[in-house]
Amino acid sequence: MGKVIFVNGTARCGSTMVDLIMGNDPGGFSLGEVCSWYRPTRTHHFDIKCGCGVYPCPMWQRLRETSERDLYDELLGQRDLDFVVDSSKRLTWVIDQNLRLHAQGRHEVYNLFLYKAPASLHYSRWKRGIRSLSGTAGAYQYYARAVAAGIPFVSVNYDWLVENMDEGLSAICRWVGIDFFSGKERFWEKTHHHLFGSFGPRRQLFAKSPRIYRESFAEDYCAAVDDLQMQLERNERLQAVLRELAHRDIRNRRIEGFSRASTVRRPWFYYRQRAEEWKRRFFPEPYLDREASTIQEWSI
Repeated sequence: MGKVIFVNGTARCGSTMVDLIMGNDPGGFSLGEVCSWYRPTRTHHFDIKCGCGVYPCPMWQRLRETSERDLYDELLGQRDLDFVVDSSKRLTWVIDQNLRLHAQGRHEVYNLFLYKAPASLHYSRWKRGIRSLSGTAGAYQYYARAVAAGIPFVSVNYDWLVENMDEGLSAICRWVGIDFFSGKERFWEKTHHHLFGSFGPRRQLFAKSPRIYRESFAEDYCAAVDDLQMQLERNERLQAVLRELAHRDIRNRRIEGFSRASTVRRPWFYYRQRAEEWKRRFFPEPYLDREASTIQEWSI
């Protein structure tokens, strides 16, 4: 029996990096956001730029005819792997795969949801000229929907993890039942067949001096952050989600109840999002980004 580890969270939560770190193991395989290969919604999803740096990737060429239903079985059964890591963020995918895997009973399933403190998450928007807090606060409804879908997940605060890497990774590895070893965070030392995800961590696979660090706030953001924090603390819906995430945090000794139970269901939002996915398969959104262009741009 193998393990399927889902690493999820809202956009810019750190899931791509943690996916690669978890997959940095002789018996592990980091898939990235593989749902976008099977359920494409953007133009660049129709052409794989694999993290191995080879184009086209021979491994994904061999897996081209493997269905999403058989993918985990193919990797765990034919490639002598102990576990695979999937950082597909879309809840429709996570729900479907959890339901199928629990019904089959052939593999252990773990759901790890990363999150950032609201002020930290908002900084990623602030840098891009977005000052409104509504989008940042609304992003946390992703986790509320995961709870509504009955996904049995454990949460990890990304800011804490980066500052306490050995402690955090050791706790995660202990929870999923895989080995932790010194240097596990050095994901760039392994060749990964990783799909899509955040451009920054994937680019580090080819960087000359890769490193992991917590981003420092710019001076203008530091001047505004106290007021922003106060506004965020007044948002009751956001605070309710944060309390639930704290309750499920991997540092909480009572997380076992969020680990194994097969309680997954398809709430109303699932059907709306699946309809949107079907539409985007035929009318994909354009995605003008460096990652969508040439593989050579990854070398820096």
